[in-house]
Amino acid sequence: MPRRGRRQDPVVLHEDGRLLCVDKPPGLMVVPGRSGGDPTLHAWLATYLGKEHPDLVHRLDRGTSGVLVVAKDTEAARHLSRQFEERRARKEYVAVVEGEVAEAGSVEVPIAESRQHGVMALDPGGRAALTEYEPVERFRGYTRLRVVPRTGRTHQIRLHLAHLGHPLVVDPLYGRSGAFFLSSIKRGYVRSRRQPREAPLLSRLSLHAHRLSLLHPDDERPFTVEAPIPRDLAVLLRQLALHRGR
Repeated sequence: MPRRGRRQDPVVLHEDGRLLCVDKPPGLMVVPGRSGGDPTLHAWLATYLGKEHPDLVHRLDRGTSGVLVVAKDTEAARHLSRQFEERRARKEYVAVVEGEVAEAGSVEVPIAESRQHGVMALDPGGRAALTEYEPVERFRGYTRLRVVPRTGRTHQIRLHLAHLGHPLVVDPLYGRSGAFFLSSIKRGYVRSRRQPREAPLLSRLSLHAHRLSLLHPDDERPFTVEAPIPRDLAVLLRQLALHRGR
């Protein structure tokens, strides 16, 4: 696997004549925001592919890491877009949430844009949204989930998990915290004299797009690509197992 250069550079997971699959690092915006100036995946792709307008068929939140597929030509873009629209593409996420989730289930609540820019809301008059989830590992007070969104609404997983009463452990918009600290789970935690300020274990969304399965636009053969769990999320899970394990 190619190594990541700068911290915010994506890693190429798969490339052929029709597709490019990358592992997007947390903190990297997919497309430019209103203010502009920040690095974006769109700009990186334009340079990498030598194409001014890369064919992005889906997106990830800035704070989410993981798999993202890009079409290399117009026909491939149409083919992939149809799969997402018709719910044939399967996206699987790793989510670390507050509370102990007892069993697998689903949340089906419509989502709409709120009056506040950049914020979505659960709304009976919104667009249909369905999220399935399954506990993979339980800790005291926390759970690692496998999450499969069956629709692709903006902030869908974050909203649905918060609605369930199990928000992401790090989600400044729909959860309760913008960072997660070791001191919150480790008994007798003592700060180092050299570092009077505690550095967070995780300071971005505790959400990772782990696996994407679809039909390849060449011959519609089943195709799956995975992005390994990133170091920051792995550290969080390791510390939860150590200090909040069963």
